[in-house]
Amino acid sequence: MEEALPCPAGTYSQGGSTSCSNCAPGTWSAAGSSTCTPCGVGEYTSPTGGCVPCTPGTFAAQAGASVCAKCFDVLGPGYTSPSGAAECKLATLQHYWDKDKDKSLECPTGAKCDVEGVTTETLEIEPGFSRLSTSTSMIYECATGNCLGTGNSTGDSACTGDSCTCAEGSGGVLCAVCKRKCADQRY
Repeated sequence: MEEALPCPAGTYSQGGSTSCSNCAPGTWSAAGSSTCTPCGVGEYTSPTGGCVPCTPGTFAAQAGASVCAKCFDVLGPGYTSPSGAAECKLATLQHYWDKDKDKSLECPTGAKCDVEGVTTETLEIEPGFSRLSTSTSMIYECATGNCLGTGNSTGDSACTGDSCTCAEGSGGVLCAVCKRKCADQRY
């Protein structure tokens, strides 16, 4: 009677068998295993062996994937993902992620979406435009010319509210309220 030899990684041998079987696609095993384990969510079986994270722009929604799906192929333009993703919930360039709608949308007029991962909250507003809150993607053109946008913000905690988004002396909705020394400014 032949003695069972330990099987190499990526294969398994069931009790007493003298031969090794390859693990099914989407599964993997350590050397000497009697079973194969599914790759986790966000992983796939690498052709060189083992379970590896999906690359950026791809995803595996369920455990046991043999390949990762491309965000663009499944969802269309505007969607991407970080490494090891189970879903595509990251906006590409010229798009932003709307958490309320749970999807990627085209960048609205008056905003910049020139990096991946922009969300409703992080939309950078261009000069000449304003919005009422960081929780909305509704952007309005500023008829007064007093809107500075948000690209000028330094991240300094002293820069809050109108002092960051409106020209000096103006404030309120769309920077249309004359606070001080703005009577001589053109509207």
